[in-house]
Amino acid sequence: MVFKRKNKAKLAPLVRVPAWRKLLMAVALLAAGCSAGTGSGGYREAGQIVSMPPKPDKVDPRALAATCSYTGLYGVALESCVRLLAAKLPPFDPTKPDHFGELYSPQKYYECKLKNPSNLGCEEFALRRPENPEYWPYPGVPKPKWPEAPKKSVYRAGMDGKEYFDALCKAEAGEFIYRTVENVEGIHVIRPRARQEGDKGMDDRYVIEDPYANAYSDIATEPEFYFVGPKRDIPIWSNSAKIDIAKIGRYRYIESAAIASPPLTVQQSFYDWSYATPMPEGSIVARYYGYDTKERETMKKEYADKAMSRYGYTWRGISRPHDRELGVAGSELAAVDLTTGEILGIRRGFRFSATRDNRRVNWLRGSVCPNHAPIDPGPINGGFILKVLKPSQTIFEQKEMNK
Repeated sequence: MVFKRKNKAKLAPLVRVPAWRKLLMAVALLAAGCSAGTGSGGYREAGQIVSMPPKPDKVDPRALAATCSYTGLYGVALESCVRLLAAKLPPFDPTKPDHFGELYSPQKYYECKLKNPSNLGCEEFALRRPENPEYWPYPGVPKPKWPEAPKKSVYRAGMDGKEYFDALCKAEAGEFIYRTVENVEGIHVIRPRARQEGDKGMDDRYVIEDPYANAYSDIATEPEFYFVGPKRDIPIWSNSAKIDIAKIGRYRYIESAAIASPPLTVQQSFYDWSYATPMPEGSIVARYYGYDTKERETMKKEYADKAMSRYGYTWRGISRPHDRELGVAGSELAAVDLTTGEILGIRRGFRFSATRDNRRVNWLRGSVCPNHAPIDPGPINGGFILKVLKPSQTIFEQKEMNK
């Protein structure tokens, strides 16, 4: 059949689309889909789960431990392993949207892992926020009362992320010290931070509760290597200004809740053998001491049935209107008296990360307030705590803490 010219309009969809126009269309579609993702959760649907395999107890535990990327796994065995991994993921909870990654989807995770079990990119569909519970060493003591968010928001319609970040920094950020304590022997970590495996969490808008301090996972999850040690010069950074405090002390010990330790990582293989010691029954705290600030194997770990510290610190993420959608996140760190619940000081900080493709963030980059030293992550937490709870240590003594 010969088409007349007037009918050619019907064939328009078959006309070749220029590459530049395809690119613009793709960007527009991605922005639209991701915009839905930041609001409703994109793939995140309440109640979405993956059913268990017919025989979950038959799945090779070695393959499961390797997230199904185990050599030689294929066919029914691979499908059962991947299905079991995905089935263990909880459904998205719309009452706690910030506890799930912006692309969270057990079904998408299942499909991705089944296609390529070794694809690390699949993890973005399974991201969840670690709970990081608090452990108070002295039962019955009233918990500290955190300050409430300002009743009047600094957010204004039309603000971009950087403008909102600057407004929050001006209105709220800073170090607020109400009382200092001299001659502190050791401190207690009330809310230990769980290590965020991989880098996917740092590229997610929601799952990291405290991007301001948690961008440096080692110092955040192993604070003993910053707080314990002999007296020496430590630069304290605050609000972009470096303050050299000659021979400020570190603590003789640091304590946290006694929790069964996971197997040592490759990086921890050269730690002291005490890190691998099984936790005795009835243990209340884990205590760290002996670090010379040079060799990590000098740090010792022991368990005890009671705490020695009177003071400690805890932290929390804070939420402000439209913050995460604009690539802004905040947190508070508090030094407290463990015997009264009194807050001795609070440091409130914010981090800004420019979004990519209207969706992605990178919490490892961007601006922070109060500022900290880019070459020394310790003072994100440590500098403030050392200024409120001043260490007593003058001469380093390596000895058993319970002797």
